[in-house]
Amino acid sequence: MLSKLRGTLHIIIIIFGISVLFSSFGSGSSTTLNNSSSGSKQTVAFSERTIYISDDMTGNLNLECAFGSMTVYIPKNKNVSITSSCAFGSINMPNGNSVSFGTINETSNAVGDILNLKIDCAFGSVDIKYTN
Repeated sequence: MLSKLRGTLHIIIIIFGISVLFSSFGSGSSTTLNNSSSGSKQTVAFSERTIYISDDMTGNLNLECAFGSMTVYIPKNKNVSITSSCAFGSINMPNGNSVSFGTINETSNAVGDILNLKIDCAFGSVDIKYTN
């Protein structure tokens, strides 16, 4: 009887652990980044997030996605250089190129101050899209 109770307790602990890990799935958030966010790092882990980059954003921005999903909206007229690295996930660039394992880079031909975007993705998905 004691061994049955221990087995049941182990199952309850495992189910509780899994529910804690995945409780943030489906609870997405949205963030707008402007020039004051330059030099920052935005991280998504076990959740979903949408990031809007404003027209005045310049400098460096690091984005990390692990076991989650991230969508990044960049103004179409923004001068941006994207350097990305992915392991066991997917990164989709605005021009239609994508990578599941390895690196992919893209540079826009827009004029003005540049935004250097560095993206790291592991076991997740990052979609980068241009907005009008």
